[in-house]
Amino acid sequence: MQVGRGALAVRLTVEETAGAWFRVVAGHDTVRSPSPAKTKRANMPHIVTGRCVDCRYTDCCTVCPVDCFYQIEDPKMLVIDPDTCIDCQLCVPECPVHAIYADDEMPEAYQEWVAKNAELWQSGALISEKSDPLPGAKTLDQIQQAEKDQGMTVDEPRNA
Repeated sequence: MQVGRGALAVRLTVEETAGAWFRVVAGHDTVRSPSPAKTKRANMPHIVTGRCVDCRYTDCCTVCPVDCFYQIEDPKMLVIDPDTCIDCQLCVPECPVHAIYADDEMPEAYQEWVAKNAELWQSGALISEKSDPLPGAKTLDQIQQAEKDQGMTVDEPRNA
């Protein structure tokens, strides 16, 4: 199956083998997960953290093959629909402020954003095209310095 549009189209293979689903997206590693028909996802594959608040870079949503990003106004940021995200990881390296984490590597300082994404995406507007960041959007260096100033220790996403 091919998902996405134009140059952003991605080959997606989903096969069931012995009750487990294997997903291969573009040239990325095979990801094994339980059969979606047999289980309800307990966690979100990827989460947008507070690093996106008042920045709203949109590079991430342009590479998403399933359109799972939503733009919200309170706070001003992007969030991910957990039921649509396929855990392809294409968005992680696209975010210039490293605001997107896989659920299994979420820093303690940003744990609250798991629930916030799951709740807030429903009030947002679907976004799949790049737009300018918000006026005054911070750089990664500025965000990291602010985290240090607040006494936070935050590891960067592994695929950033």
